[in-house]
Amino acid sequence: FTATFPQAVTVDSTGGTPSIAIDVGGEPKEATYVSGSGDTDLVFQYEVETDDEDTNGITITAPEISLNGGTMTDGNGDVVLSFVMPSTAGVLVDAVAPTVVGSPTGPIAGSYGNGDDLDITVVMSEAVTVDETGGTPTIPLTIGGQIRNADYVSGSGTTTLVFRYTITSPTDVYANDTIGVGDIDLAGGTITIQDTAGNDADLTGYVAPTPTGVLINRTEPTVAVTTPAVPATSVAGDIIEFTATYAQAV
Repeated sequence: FTATFPQAVTVDSTGGTPSIAIDVGGEPKEATYVSGSGDTDLVFQYEVETDDEDTNGITITAPEISLNGGTMTDGNGDVVLSFVMPSTAGVLVDAVAPTVVGSPTGPIAGSYGNGDDLDITVVMSEAVTVDETGGTPTIPLTIGGQIRNADYVSGSGTTTLVFRYTITSPTDVYANDTIGVGDIDLAGGTITIQDTAGNDADLTGYVAPTPTGVLINRTEPTVAVTTPAVPATSVAGDIIEFTATYAQAV
């Protein structure tokens, strides 16, 4: 904020720092004097703090500069401290970082083979932008003791980010039920996931999913049960035998 006076003003903040009272998202704050003593323009500043947010525009709550024990004088003595409050409706604040909402999901239970995708979906609290200039964010997957990276593939500009690993061959990796899912790797910090205000995403709430029922390059077991021909009516001592035939040796 800049307060303009008709004459040069001297500010003495030895006993306290003059300020202008403001409201940021319903929270009282102070824009304190920082420079301009000896000039007609005095500058007051408020440094936005983490988690500050005001989507309707901040407001000045009192039309007067508070001395707070300091002094402000011009060539004629004390200066007028009251002023007409300017409109601050267009001064918006967003210092709230996007966070992970709920638990990431995927891959869903089922059979996967050559060319199939293993997707991990992460939902954010607000739309984010993924910058891949320095590299691509990934989520490591542990599949049958082998590490494969599910790379970020889509979702920039939305709240839903998709990470994907595509199985490259029938002998690429194998899984009989579960796979391990790691944490999001932002490529050594060179990649940023930000909201429209430029706040870096807070990924500390990310909890890796534990998918089950995932078969990779495996055939789901099938079984056919048959019975041999037996007399129409069995009597004591007869054996009724069933044969279970599997698609693979068991």
